[in-house]
Amino acid sequence: KTCNGLSMQGCIDHGHVLTFFPLHNRKERDELKQRWKKSFAYPFRNRTFVPFPWRIHQEPVTGRRQEEFDPETGEAIEPLDDKGKPLVSYEMDELMRKYFGEKMCLYMAFQTHYGSWLQLAAFLGVCHSFELIGAGATCDQEDAEAGLDDAESSCTPFVSPGLFGFAIIMNIWAVVMLEYWKRTENVLACRWGTTSFEEEEVDRPEFLGEDLWDWESTGKKRRYFADNNKIKGDDPEVYNRGFLKGSGAKASRTQFSFVVTTSLFVSVLGLVITCFYIRMVLITTNWAGIGFAYGKTIGSMMNAGQITVMEIVYEKIARWLNDRENHRTDTEYEDALIAKTFRFTIVNSYSSLYYLAFLQQYIDKDVDEEAGLACVGVECMRMMAGALFTIMITKMGSSFKPLAFKMKKKLFKKTEEKNEVKASDPEIERQWQEYDMIHNSIKDYNELAQQFGYTMLFVVAAPWTAVVAWIGQILKTRIDSHKLIFDIRRPVPKKARDIGMWQTIFTFVIVMSIVTNAMLIVFVLDGSGAENEAGKVWVFNAIQYVLFSLMVVTQMVIDDEPFKMQVQLSRQETIVGSYILGIADEDDEAMEDDDEPMVIHENWMSAAGGKGLVRRTLPKSAAGGAGEGEGKG
Repeated sequence: KTCNGLSMQGCIDHGHVLTFFPLHNRKERDELKQRWKKSFAYPFRNRTFVPFPWRIHQEPVTGRRQEEFDPETGEAIEPLDDKGKPLVSYEMDELMRKYFGEKMCLYMAFQTHYGSWLQLAAFLGVCHSFELIGAGATCDQEDAEAGLDDAESSCTPFVSPGLFGFAIIMNIWAVVMLEYWKRTENVLACRWGTTSFEEEEVDRPEFLGEDLWDWESTGKKRRYFADNNKIKGDDPEVYNRGFLKGSGAKASRTQFSFVVTTSLFVSVLGLVITCFYIRMVLITTNWAGIGFAYGKTIGSMMNAGQITVMEIVYEKIARWLNDRENHRTDTEYEDALIAKTFRFTIVNSYSSLYYLAFLQQYIDKDVDEEAGLACVGVECMRMMAGALFTIMITKMGSSFKPLAFKMKKKLFKKTEEKNEVKASDPEIERQWQEYDMIHNSIKDYNELAQQFGYTMLFVVAAPWTAVVAWIGQILKTRIDSHKLIFDIRRPVPKKARDIGMWQTIFTFVIVMSIVTNAMLIVFVLDGSGAENEAGKVWVFNAIQYVLFSLMVVTQMVIDDEPFKMQVQLSRQETIVGSYILGIADEDDEAMEDDDEPMVIHENWMSAAGGKGLVRRTLPKSAAGGAGEGEGKG
């Protein structure tokens, strides 16, 4: 695993090794493929992640259901419930974990969990869409009966009696989806034994520092990112006088990264505004006689070009800044890079939609309607909804790139000669694309986060986004599963406790959606019923407070850990303390004076008052008596 004291990754970084990767096991891969086909026969009907994910917590956290086998064939019989449907089991995630590792399994688990919950969101979106259609038809009929034309009509598109209720339901849906994912990942971490992984995680080979005494906790030497301007030494008194273990150096590098990334965000925002401004100038002035016809196209092409270029530039700069910050563990490194990446995604992916929804009607209000650019109120929402639909379909189409590339390779692959020596499996897999468990996983999670943002940020104006996201997620789940097995090298298995910073990012997207949808309802769609601007501001604040209150209450009501998991972790902590760390029970002395025999109750959880903890050490007198008896024997 090492060469000259370096890890394998360190050997690659120093040029001693070209690459290393685990080979695919054909037997295990074929078994996983067959079970994956069976699991995804219907959308997201996985053995672990069923269409209703909360059912996963009805099983015991520890142990495993005893499988039944056919006496004739010896094959395992899938347990069924009273209705003949498969019971919930953890068989699929165990196969994935053993083959790909905990980190990759968590990604597939979250992807399937998110997709299964999108089914409910899609249903709600369809219902609200039909309500909007019905409300519009009723309003048009009333205007026709009253003899009103379009200019005198009181109908407001995108507004219906259930608009505010739909916003509340979608907000609750998003929060509950994330809260149940917390429970799911905690259950999986308990089953996999990774609950304390982040506390025990080893340092990265790239982590540079100085080995110093850790006088705070372990009393042993540990590598620290030392600051040359601070006092260093092995004496604890010297440490207490001011050695801060490199906090100054780390803080200065983090601050430098923040300044650079913020400058890039401002630059991207300025480029987006510039593209829209150039488009407006081309159309209003009919530049070179082609402004009216091609102004919008030229502006859109400029915007798409700057987005592509800035993505490439920012990715390289973000990696350089993250490497420069010298993070201790992979978890710290990845969380920092995730934060940098998604901050850029917010500006790069959503700024044009916010411009169309909130700014265009004021910036372009004096533009001639003949130019096709001017809009007021709901007309801007139609343009924003059209742009959003185009973006989501484009993102969905990009998911097919791995399959298209594979088909292209097969199409242009030359036929091998009969006398040609076939390459071995390692040589073949060496040519496959590498999957980096940090940078590639960030890209995969970032796609999910972008899609979640497109689904939630403008949901009151585009309730159909959940339907498009659900269809896209069905395709992405199947494409990713096929890609993992047949198109890329087998990733190096890595452990993980949870999905890390992405949980915070998804929560932040919910906060953004609350503010954005409240602004759409009040200031753009004019669905507040207020007659003046002051009244609209009060309604806007009220909607925010209601939605934020529901969000906090929902998070408090749903526990992050199921009760059975809390019991198991308490037992595990006590057993480790008693048997491994040698910590004596608090009731040792009291038990020595107790003449009553110790009884183990059958229903130990009820007997222990619900805590599920029982004594695991003998009293000293009993232990001494046993020792004397053995000596006499």
